[in-house]
Amino acid sequence: MAAVQNDAFGDANPAPLLDHITDGVFVVDSECIIHVFNPAIAKITGIPAADAIGHTCHNMYGGTDDGCPVTHQSGCPVRATFAAGRPSGAAVDTVVTFPTGQRKALRVRAVPLLDAAGETVRVAVILQDVSELHALQQELEDRYEFHKIIGKNHQMQEVYSLIEQIADTDANVTIEGESGTDKELVARAIHFSSGRAAQPFVQVNCSALVETLLESELFGHVRGAFTGAIRDKIGRFEAADGGTIFLDEIGRPQPRRPGQTAARDPGAAVRTRRRKRTPH
Repeated sequence: MAAVQNDAFGDANPAPLLDHITDGVFVVDSECIIHVFNPAIAKITGIPAADAIGHTCHNMYGGTDDGCPVTHQSGCPVRATFAAGRPSGAAVDTVVTFPTGQRKALRVRAVPLLDAAGETVRVAVILQDVSELHALQQELEDRYEFHKIIGKNHQMQEVYSLIEQIADTDANVTIEGESGTDKELVARAIHFSSGRAAQPFVQVNCSALVETLLESELFGHVRGAFTGAIRDKIGRFEAADGGTIFLDEIGRPQPRRPGQTAARDPGAAVRTRRRKRTPH
């Protein structure tokens, strides 16, 4: 951005121009005292021009002489621009919290205003509100990484949308995919996107369960239910009460066993009990 001479507008008053541009502009002298504060910057900051003019930008934004209160960088870009007589490098994006409590993402640049001799007599600081742009960028970034699932093509976007749709339902969900496709991540995404996120997420590797103890592992048992059952045990379904249970590597369906029908009722988990013999 080129430096601007004070006589660039001739005898014309540039104030109306500043009143109609959408970027915020304030003009300061070498002591950082504000002399011009246009309507756009008053809107961006929530600070009326009458409260800004005559004060330093450091006082207005709570900075110190050693650093910039707007860009949060060491050194003052206004003083650097006065010293160099040229714009203070590339624009800087920063997030600013104003005294009004407003928090906005701004793109900041400083431009020298020169007199006829080419000396810097004022510096114009330009603030562009890029909050919406930053929000869109963050939304895209979040969408490319959804609960640690990474992917940005339209198929993955459909998966993300489907997860959001089913997350707050109590429906049973079947997740299919080749081995190594991280079906666990989808299960966790469903859980942590739902109202059950604060409740347990219990993962069960069904292929590692011994078939003879499958019922006990899933539904628990009471002491004495079978040989070796020396104490009550909570099953995986009961441990996941109020949350989500992920049955991984189910494989081929096994014959139904007594007690397994409880899995069809998300609110029920019946522990295995000793079966009494009927006397002949």
